[in-house]
Amino acid sequence: MWSVRLRGKAGAEYPIEGYNAQALWLNSTPGLLRATRTTSGQQGAFVQVKREYVPLIPMLDYSALSQSARDRLEATFRSLATTRVQSIPEQLREALAGRGFRFDLDSAVLDAMAPGFDRRLLAGVYRELLAESIIAPKT
Repeated sequence: MWSVRLRGKAGAEYPIEGYNAQALWLNSTPGLLRATRTTSGQQGAFVQVKREYVPLIPMLDYSALSQSARDRLEATFRSLATTRVQSIPEQLREALAGRGFRFDLDSAVLDAMAPGFDRRLLAGVYRELLAESIIAPKT
């Protein structure tokens, strides 16, 4: 396991909400897709990231977000924090219907980072991910 810190000025201190927003980003579909570009292998549910690749994982720039985006992400974090999370294939199937944990998470992150993003585009991403054997192995 590797630890990460928020992007920004060296030595800058951020409120816990900044770290909550980072957790949302890293678990969102765009965050997962960006992070997995640096993986070097996998075994079961674990994905291996070599230490030298950790700095290449795109992190959320919390300091660049508007206050309304920060507030939205914190509200999303609070609402999802106690949610029982299904497997990723189940999350993706629900998200295809425009509901559920994955859809709510992705919508909040994209609204904060790219206001005006057309959420309908997510359906294609969800379908493609469900077709990947690493996400939904064929039995």
